Amino acid sequence: MRKFRRFGVIVLSFTIALVLIDYGCEARRRAKAGECMDTTSHNGLYRAQACITSVSGNVVFFVGRLYEARTGKLVAETTFDSMDGGVPDFMPDDHAVLFDGGGDSGLIDVPPSLLDRLRAKIP
Repeated sequence: MRKFRRFGVIVLSFTIALVLIDYGCEARRRAKAGECMDTTSHNGLYRAQACITSVSGNVVFFVGRLYEARTGKLVAETTFDSMDGGVPDFMPDDHAVLFDGGGDSGLIDVPPSLLDRLRAKIP
């Protein structure tokens, strides 16, 4: 029984280590993103930014960020990929920002939810 428990602890530790390494690499990629495109919401309260994190063939990977226009504070962030470019576009009534070419993961609700705001604080 102890051998199974020990094996389980080893497998769990290895899995956690892999997840943390992957998260660290992604956080580094997001932090070093370049070639950014900015758009301001129609009401002027928010600024959306899409920056390239990497390219694989015809697919470009982006990080999309939403900032408060007045303070410049990051309030939401998402990652997405696109073959059409990642230009941020606010909906006509400013209820969301869509990053062109993105599906659900390329969409941020405005104002962002509490969960989105908390996630934006994590690197």
